[in-house]
Amino acid sequence: MGNYSAKYQEVATRQQHCLADEKPSIQYIKRHGKVHKRKSSTILRSNSYDVLFLVETEPKNVWRVPAQRKIIEENNPVFKAMFSQDIWAPRGQISVSDVDGRGFENLIKFLHFEPVDLRSVHTAVATLHASQQYLCSELTECCVDYLGKNLTISNVLKVLQHVLLYCPSGCRPNYEAPDPTPALTSDPTAPPLESFTPVIQDGSSVCSLLVKKCLDFIDKNASILLNSEEFEDLDRAAVELITKRDTLILFDELEVFDALKSWAICECKRQNRESTPADQRNVLGDLLWTIRYLAMSSEQFMKGPVTSQLLLPEEQEQLINLFLNSSSHYSDLIEVDASYLRRKRNYQDGVKQGKKGRFRKNSDKNKDGSFECEKRTTDSPYVEKFFVFLALIFE
Repeated sequence: MGNYSAKYQEVATRQQHCLADEKPSIQYIKRHGKVHKRKSSTILRSNSYDVLFLVETEPKNVWRVPAQRKIIEENNPVFKAMFSQDIWAPRGQISVSDVDGRGFENLIKFLHFEPVDLRSVHTAVATLHASQQYLCSELTECCVDYLGKNLTISNVLKVLQHVLLYCPSGCRPNYEAPDPTPALTSDPTAPPLESFTPVIQDGSSVCSLLVKKCLDFIDKNASILLNSEEFEDLDRAAVELITKRDTLILFDELEVFDALKSWAICECKRQNRESTPADQRNVLGDLLWTIRYLAMSSEQFMKGPVTSQLLLPEEQEQLINLFLNSSSHYSDLIEVDASYLRRKRNYQDGVKQGKKGRFRKNSDKNKDGSFECEKRTTDSPYVEKFFVFLALIFE
């Protein structure tokens, strides 16, 4: 019978202020991944249900979830709105297609005061989605608590992506997303500095706390994560949220540039575009100006932005002029303030080891047994002279 949560969420939201006084004041206990209610409760039995939900997880794949109408109606505003407007026959079957089967089953268990066992990040994410769709804030808190304690290199980007999709708008970056298929243009697209703030809106949402935990974890492991396939699979909002951060721990700014270029190539494929520099530039849009170009060395700038042809010749010229004139804070062409483009992130001394993005240490130990990181090389005078020569050519 379709997507019920979307149909009844608006009605449930209007009723929620009336339901606030009806909710029992019950504390939850979390033990070994399980969530229990402190008070004793009726356990749902297979022969005592009067509603059967059929969750369509895949074509020809249905997850059966029995429920007692009175219990879920009393404990959830969406189900209350649903049952108050429609009449269901005893043991009526209701089709659901907007959530995962296991996640929906955990929601129904939770509303019946049964223990909810979150044993994997996948299950916790699916349950988080169900709790958000059906306005079950207590279950959302449990999912957020589990996910926050089980973040790893392999799942943190996926968790961030899902929480931005499933949780309220307060967790999303505060910006207007551009047209996903903008027309090709040769005009400069540098946005004003104001479009880079703020990242997360104020609020007490538990989802915003999970977003913060994800971003803090990403900061500490940025070199690995920016070079991962999972980063290439993120949507635009998540990429922007990450690449605007000052606190990323990196070897140098070229890592951000390379990560965005790889993401742009994949995004071109997702949009059925060619992967020419012009196409990559257009799918990047404002993301192109989250890169701190003036925090690069001249050698890095030549190796990355200039060689890639993602920047227009006149933009390259303006950036080179800003390189050579460190006191300048504005250019007629680039609307992003030069102080932003010069703002350094948390760069670490050391030598990168392959694509994993970690730092290679000297093989010789110090007397105290510690390792000393190799210092990165500075630009050669020839590179600086070539840079000046380029500026003269542009003039």
